[in-house]
Amino acid sequence: MSACRFHRFSPLTVALVLAAAWCAAGCHRGPYAGPRHSVLLLTIDSLRADHLGCYGYRPPTSPRLDALAAQSILFRRAYATAPWTLPSHVSILTGLDAAAHGVDTDRAVLGPRAATLAGVLRRHGYHTGAIVCAPLLRERYGLAPGFDNYDTSLIAASYRAARRVKVASSVTKKALAFLDQSTDRPFFLWLHYWDPHYDYDPPPRYVELFDPGYRGRLDGYDIQNRTDIVPGMNPADLRHLIALYDGEIRYTDDGIGALLDGLRKRGLLNNTLIVVVGDHGEEFLDHGGTGHTWTCYEELVHVPLILHAPWLKPAAASFDEQVSITDIYPTVLSLLGIAYDPLKVQGRSLVNLITRGESLGARFLLMETRAGRLHPNGKVGLWTAMLTPAGAKLHHYAREETVEMLFDLAADPRERRDLSAERPAQVEELHAQLLQMRRRDHQLFERLRLSHEQALDRQQTDMLRGLGYLQ
Repeated sequence: MSACRFHRFSPLTVALVLAAAWCAAGCHRGPYAGPRHSVLLLTIDSLRADHLGCYGYRPPTSPRLDALAAQSILFRRAYATAPWTLPSHVSILTGLDAAAHGVDTDRAVLGPRAATLAGVLRRHGYHTGAIVCAPLLRERYGLAPGFDNYDTSLIAASYRAARRVKVASSVTKKALAFLDQSTDRPFFLWLHYWDPHYDYDPPPRYVELFDPGYRGRLDGYDIQNRTDIVPGMNPADLRHLIALYDGEIRYTDDGIGALLDGLRKRGLLNNTLIVVVGDHGEEFLDHGGTGHTWTCYEELVHVPLILHAPWLKPAAASFDEQVSITDIYPTVLSLLGIAYDPLKVQGRSLVNLITRGESLGARFLLMETRAGRLHPNGKVGLWTAMLTPAGAKLHHYAREETVEMLFDLAADPRERRDLSAERPAQVEELHAQLLQMRRRDHQLFERLRLSHEQALDRQQTDMLRGLGYLQ
């Protein structure tokens, strides 16, 4: 039997051994970036992709984001997992579909077992911070763990204030203050820009920019309870409503421009991985309704996704492959050379697509809302949509009745012509695939058990009802 020997090691040797073990656990320097690159995640509430210049929109809503996109990786067909704020943000931070992480109702809470992007990066030495503005992102929903600083001071105290508050410039000021107070560690900073969320009341100069000379009486307040914002309304008034929304986007774009200027001034722009993404879109009577939450049509789930990493080869490109907001989690970690458990993440790393042009293969994407409604005042049911690799999209609504709709996005990107009656065999085939994907999500939810329900207090109930999330 060999004898055990104990040796006294120098502090330097111990440090080197610990560093090696740390790297072996997953924090090794990756082939494209490394643990010293910082990460800036910008989520923009209620931002539909087709209202940005880099996605083909003509009004000047986004000159700063367009300039960033021209030097970045642009994903033209990126999709949210849900048409509202809370589940989509949890999907971004966990890499999981809404049904898999389970935070898909306003009473659901993400539990401490979740390996969020912030938690992983903090364990690997990152200084982590968040500045959020939406009531649905308060600490009670479980997203704060993993952040050294989780700033909710910009969340308004009442739903009336939340609908009208202007926060983009304040988010940027707080972000730059965070950067100035950071140590020499790399940082992960999540900034949530809220202003495109209804109500729409941008500063007057932005209104004049997008609808000069409007003489009507329509405003952008309380859009979900209005009787004058309906199909068949005065086209000039509808254009004005959209102009108000565009003004909110431009106000936000100016705030992000100031952020980018601040990064450049501090010498951080070229060493920071920047991800810009919408959490969901917004409807302007595209299918008879307004706002979001209630359907999974393109105007609510097709979102912008921009990835800025100047050290990548190529640093600028655009891709038409279907991707999901769940892909942000594994892509960021892959670019940083940090390991993650693929059995607990549904998103796919986009690194090989970007750098080698490798296709993601035949991929189906799922999105859903438990607050689905076939009509603006209809009954609430489960609305699930599945996007196929070929661009077909099946909608499945279930309550007492089941309604299915089929669209061909290549020929009909605005989902105007339902093909379900013409193609029953395809509907049946896709229905089986959709059910299989929902079973997969349910099984993953049962295995991970990352969330639970928690009763809402009176203040939160009033806030969510006032914002249109509760009926």
